[in-house]
Amino acid sequence: MHRYGISRCSHRRLMMAQPHAPKKALLYVVLGMGLGFFFSYTFITSDWTRMPRLYEDDNKPHAGHGYQHIDDHEGVEKEDALFDYDSFKNEKEFQHSAHEHAHRGEDLVAQWMFNKVRILCWVATHPGNLQKKAIHVFKTWGKRCNTLLFVSGKGSEKIPSEIQNHTLILKDVVEERKFLWVKTRRAFKHVYENYLDKADWFMKADDDTYVVLENLRYLLLNQTGSDVPLYYGCRFKPFMEQGYMSGGGGYVVNSPALKLFGEKADTVCEGETVGGSEDVKWGKCMQKLGVQAQDSRDEEGRWRFFPFNEEHHISFDGPKWFDQYKYYPIKKGLDCCSDTAITFHYVSTSHMYTLEYLIYHLKPFGIQNSLTEEFLRGLEVKSIAGDEVRPSTPQKVPGENKTETTKPST
Repeated sequence: MHRYGISRCSHRRLMMAQPHAPKKALLYVVLGMGLGFFFSYTFITSDWTRMPRLYEDDNKPHAGHGYQHIDDHEGVEKEDALFDYDSFKNEKEFQHSAHEHAHRGEDLVAQWMFNKVRILCWVATHPGNLQKKAIHVFKTWGKRCNTLLFVSGKGSEKIPSEIQNHTLILKDVVEERKFLWVKTRRAFKHVYENYLDKADWFMKADDDTYVVLENLRYLLLNQTGSDVPLYYGCRFKPFMEQGYMSGGGGYVVNSPALKLFGEKADTVCEGETVGGSEDVKWGKCMQKLGVQAQDSRDEEGRWRFFPFNEEHHISFDGPKWFDQYKYYPIKKGLDCCSDTAITFHYVSTSHMYTLEYLIYHLKPFGIQNSLTEEFLRGLEVKSIAGDEVRPSTPQKVPGENKTETTKPST
């Protein structure tokens, strides 16, 4: 017997078994790590965690900004990978017919506004997105612009035939984010030289921005024809006295503002510098030129231009930098967003078609649009057909904020 009461035979078997114990423990460790990595990956890539990722690292410094500007294009790119040029290739696959009973005659006022408030939209994109994003902007909200222009640097990718005549290739612009100001500056210069008399307003948007053009025209109607240089968008407050408009949320200037830029930018505004934020540099240029930033909120104080998509503004408070950047307070929940909202940002291709359906096709039965009815009461209706709908006298659009400038000409 062993001195601890274990037989020598049993002690010998125990000693022989001990070398196998570490191997078994190692197996458990490896299995545990494998399961841990699997569940971590599943958690990180789940839809639940994808939504709040806009708010990660919201206090890190950003070139040109005091705080991190969230760039969720990576998340949008993952959703866009499901779409390409052939997605929704035939318009009948996604567009309801204007001759259907539910749509017949619904856009007469919008058609009149289309001719009354002419808007040129130029969309910042790049060669890799011409088939993945630009073509789908063209098939959705872009078709409601009076003039649509995609601005891209040079690349080897094929331009879809539908947008060839709508695409401006800046052959010597490098397609990197740090060159976005160069692209913006040249795009507005090109628009000034070629389209100044072809539109009343000139909008810059991204290829992951969604724009409700009818609501933009509703906002701008009262100021169309003004000789005061004006500037609308999602207004942020840092870096300059009057603030500036978020690039992702889109911004729009009128023809007097564009004319000032075309004539004086080379001597007043920053040149083709690399780095920094395009929207901040454009805002500084506007302020130096005397272009006055405007309040685009509705009469309830709800926002119309948004730097994120509608889901984030409704469901989340936003990152810390957004709270410090916003020029105006923003309400929580559904109260954040105007009934006449204009833009949303970080919108994937699939999301664009979802918004297209929800905004232009889904109709709650028995619910009428009182805004249109109120608007029509302010107009002398000669006929309810085509261009024969005319205003009797220039009037303030019902329910709109007054401009922050001197009285415009009519």
